[in-house]
Amino acid sequence: MNYYDTPKEWRQTTGIDYSLCECLEQNPQKDFYVLDIEKVLAIEEGERDESNWHWILQLNNEKFVYLTGGCDYTGWD
Repeated sequence: MNYYDTPKEWRQTTGIDYSLCECLEQNPQKDFYVLDIEKVLAIEEGERDESNWHWILQLNNEKFVYLTGGCDYTGWD
């Protein structure tokens, strides 16, 4: 993120949205952090209390991650 002028510019460029940030904040991953994400390649948006969110992520180390998470009105699972 250090070569972008603002966090908003970084999120727009990488495709990282609020849902992904919250999912990772409430469910930290042992292999990567939100700042390790280079780009969101695909997303299927879920719906609270109904269907999960799905992301395909490209990391800065050129690895790829499939991430899924569910959210209800109390937070991310």
